[in-house]
Formats: sequence, structure tokens, C-alpha cells
Amino acid sequence: MLSKSIFFLTLFLAMSVSAQSVISTQGDSYSNGNVSIDYTIGEIIIATETDGSNDVTQGFHQTNWKFLEVLDYAPEMSIEVYPNPMGSNLNVKMEDFTNVQFTLYNNEGKEVICNNLHEKSTLIKVNELPHGSYTLRFRNESSDLKIFKLIKQ
Repeated sequence: MLSKSIFFLTLFLAMSVSAQSVISTQGDSYSNGNVSIDYTIGEIIIATETDGSNDVTQGFHQTNWKFLEVLDYAPEMSIEVYPNPMGSNLNVKMEDFTNVQFTLYNNEGKEVICNNLHEKSTLIKVNELPHGSYTLRFRNESSDLKIFKLIKQ
């Protein structure tokens, strides 16, 4: 085990490594004063290195999965948001829209669009926004209702 650790450490010390943050169900991290190594199970392999007896594969964290996450603080309220990934418009449908405000944040947490819902069906123009990840938050005057994670292509 020690020779594998030395091989991994030697390989990574010879390279300039900069890792992204990832939430993974499997994997681990190693760090000492000189190097930090993170790995996750399920990464796509892009290269394999060997010294004849030990192998190390290099991959990258998969950050471009397209999914919709919903944080549901008001399960009795129905809000439809589509499409995801977003194109040039985002559709919102909500029966009880009175006093409901929506805010769209970019992946840095900066507010990019904020407005009130004025009817059951609302079209939000997102064609000017750059590609990336966004968070759409719905709230009334007293609390959050739902938060959607979206992708803009």
C-alpha cells in the first residue's frame, strides 16, 4: 500500500492539479502539506498511467448532468416550471399566484430576474442569459414556497 501511495503522490506532484468541488456518494480525499488528491467513483476515465506494477487513471468530475431539483416548502401548492434545460423562454404555471414573487439567480447566487406572478401562466424571457446553472425561487410575503434548480443551454 505504501508503494502505491508513493506512486500516486509522485505522479500528482509532477502534475499541476486543480480540482472542482463535487458531492459524491463514493470517493475520498487525501491531503498533506504538498498535495491534495480527490477522487470519486464513476468518473469518466480520460487517461491511464502506469509504472509497470501500479496503475492510476485520470478522469474528471461530471458537472454537466442535466437534472431538475425541487426544494418543496409548500407541497400543497402546485407550480409547473418548464422546459429544463431552458431555451429562450421559461414557462411557469401556478393556479394560486396571488402575492407570489419569483427570483432567478445565476450559479454565483446573483439575482438576474425578479418579478411578481400576475397570472396563472407566466412566460419568463431568458434568451439574454448566458449558459449555465440557475436557481428559481418562489416566495410569498412570509416564506419560501419552492426552489427549482435549472440549466440554461
